[in-house]
Order: sequence, then C-alpha cells, then structure tokens
Amino acid sequence: MFGKASSDGLATGSILCQTPWRHVTRPKLDRALAALEFKARKAAVLHAGLVPNTQKAFKALSQRRIEEGIGGVPRSPDPLRPIVEPLESLPPEQLAPYWDRATDSRIPESLRAKPDPSSLPQLPPSINTLRCVDFSPPFFTVEIQVIHENEQFFVDLVANIGAYLRSASLLSKVRRIRHGCIRLQESLLLKQCTVPLPLYENFVELRLRPSPSEPEVAAKEEETDEAHQESVLSKITSSLPQDCVPNIFTNLLQCTRLHRAQPRYGTAVPIPILLPV
Repeated sequence: MFGKASSDGLATGSILCQTPWRHVTRPKLDRALAALEFKARKAAVLHAGLVPNTQKAFKALSQRRIEEGIGGVPRSPDPLRPIVEPLESLPPEQLAPYWDRATDSRIPESLRAKPDPSSLPQLPPSINTLRCVDFSPPFFTVEIQVIHENEQFFVDLVANIGAYLRSASLLSKVRRIRHGCIRLQESLLLKQCTVPLPLYENFVELRLRPSPSEPEVAAKEEETDEAHQESVLSKITSSLPQDCVPNIFTNLLQCTRLHRAQPRYGTAVPIPILLPV
C-alpha cells in the first residue's frame, strides 16, 4: 500500500509518516519493478563471483536448467552458486568450510560440537520474475518468483518500491501461490488433511493381504522403493473419481510422480508413510 510507512514495514505496525501517492501510475510502477529486477539479477551475478558482460558469466548463465513443472508451467532456473577462487597461501584443510571437513575419529560423536544453524552460510534471495498483477491505488499486488526468501526480504522490497517512486509503501500481506512444483491448486487446506473412508478401506485391504510367494518377493526386491510407493498409492486412490476433493493420499501420489519425473532437482527425501509388505 502506497502513502504510509510503519515502524516494522507491515500494516500492523505503528504509522510513522504519510506521503503523497497520487502521482504513482501503472507505467511508473512497471518501470520501478523492472529496475529492481535488473539490479537483483546483477547482484546475483556479482555475488557468484562473476563479472558482468564476460565470457565466464555467459557460460555460467547459459548452463542453468529450465524444466517444465505441473501443467507445462516452466520452473525457476537454477540459482547461481557463489564461486570462490581458492587461495594458494592457505593449506588445503583451511580452504574447505568446517562443516565439510573430516571429523577427528579420536573425538567421540557425543562430544563433537554441532554448528549453530545461524552460523551456516545462507544464500541471498534470488529474484527471477517481478511484475505487477493488480494496480488499484493506493493498493497494488506484486507477483514475485524468488528462492531463499524470508519475511524481511519482502518488507525491504516493498519499502524500496515506495522509495523508488518517491513515496512510502508498506507490506499488507504475503501469499505463497507456488512452492517448487506444487501450485495453489494442489495445496491442501487444514480441513482437507483427512483420509476418506474408501481410501482407508483400500489401505486396510492392502495391509491384510497374505504374504507374497517367492517369485513375487524376488520381483518386489528388484522394484525400487519409489516405484513400490507409487504403485501402492495408485492402488489406494484407484477407487476415487477424477474430480474428487484433494486429500493426503492424492497429494502424496502426485509428489511421488513429480519426484520420479525430475530426479535431478535436490536430494531425495523419504516420505514417512506405512506401506504394505
């Protein structure tokens, strides 16, 4: 919202000052967002240790992958990782961070100090897209595609938008409409985190099945855990209609299929779910 500035940058904070906002138009806001997006991308290149308009920066940017997500919507490209040139004056054991160094086997595991999570390196927010989707002054809605974000980042971003337009602005609310591959349509409300009765009956039926024979056991051993989990979830949700209300089992099946279709993104995280044996 334009025209006001609060103590914490939020609409719930105490108002510090009021500024004029009627001179702000949609073209001016679009130019401000384009300028902020350009500065954010340039800062990401500099943070990665690259010099803009060089061959090294061109190769690093051209190697980023852009793959399709749900419904053919392109996913965010891989962020630029910081590139640190090693110093020849330092010994090899000091070049690696302490969380990557080999632990001393003489020290028991229970006595080893665990690093503070706040002391671990944090990647800065990386902006891919920044655009205005609704402009009804003094209120405006900005859609941003970003990774490694936090609440303070959004507060500072909205404050910079107001300062760029020679006004003041504060953050009214933030709504996440997509997280990785999962969009708003696939997310579950708290009232939807239930298990319907047909799914529960299918699950109990799979649990009560007799133990498989030796050929089936050999075939099951060759099957990977992810494929077995997907087959079990498919059997559980097979009795549901196509236009059913999303639930826990349907979302688990969708996440499993997405994880198998795009194995290169991130590390496989096992989902705690009871499977029939």
